[in-house]
Amino acid sequence: MILDPRIYSLELAQRALALVRPIVEDLVRARTLWEEAMEGLGVPAGHAWGGDRDSRVETLSRLYDRRMGYRLELEALGVLLLDEREGEVGFPARLEGRLVLLSWKLGDERIQGWRPLFPSRDEKGPWYPLSSSPACKACAHEGGEDLSDFFLDEGDFPLL
Repeated sequence: MILDPRIYSLELAQRALALVRPIVEDLVRARTLWEEAMEGLGVPAGHAWGGDRDSRVETLSRLYDRRMGYRLELEALGVLLLDEREGEVGFPARLEGRLVLLSWKLGDERIQGWRPLFPSRDEKGPWYPLSSSPACKACAHEGGEDLSDFFLDEGDFPLL
């Protein structure tokens, strides 16, 4: 559930990375710790757990709650979590009248591309770079085109 159905401009999404990046870093780190703790509990059925079972279950529960907290922080910003393991998120935007997600992945300095929010059956791929987008003629030109005119302003809040 998105708490803030925000439509981002490219510029606003780039600026929001200052808030989003540390949340995603913490989420990916918590996910990794949670997976490691889950593997530690992978004992065969009927095997004795040992004396520290309660502490391991408590750790799992705490890590799960932490992950859900980070997810809620992203949702409060109107940002969609696309891949928790890889740290990929999407910022809802409009491109040529179509709802899309500006895609950012942990490790990238800036938003590198977009993907359709509702892909059609004949979609050629799930992700398009901003520099060679088939749906954005201005993106196909070499050089640093200002794409902010293709996105709605930060004050627009249509229902998704």
